[in-house]
Amino acid sequence: MNSNIHIDSEQKIKNFQEITNYFVGTKATLFAYSPGFRELYVYFEKNGRYFVLKFANITYVKTCKEWFFGGLKIEVETKGKRINSPRYYKIYDRNYFEVICPFFGVLEILDGQEIVNA
Repeated sequence: MNSNIHIDSEQKIKNFQEITNYFVGTKATLFAYSPGFRELYVYFEKNGRYFVLKFANITYVKTCKEWFFGGLKIEVETKGKRINSPRYYKIYDRNYFEVICPFFGVLEILDGQEIVNA
């Protein structure tokens, strides 16, 4: 059972990196964040389409207001030794952006509405 969780985690990372590689070379902008940086949104515009990367339940954040996106590196950080311990991910783009959180995703914004699985 634990091995399936590990495979799912690796696939999640791979999918996220493949999607975000689409934005390499594009200007990334800190779009919004909640009080205490519990949630954070990074905005991209590419080919007339608008996207945000969402990070939730953040335990650490370091970011610039704007930078040219170079692609994300992701490392898995397990908190605790138990099988059901939550997985946290260290996600970073060179020296411009870094977060540690268990939840992340990509949303496309169309006419002010979120488009999931776009």
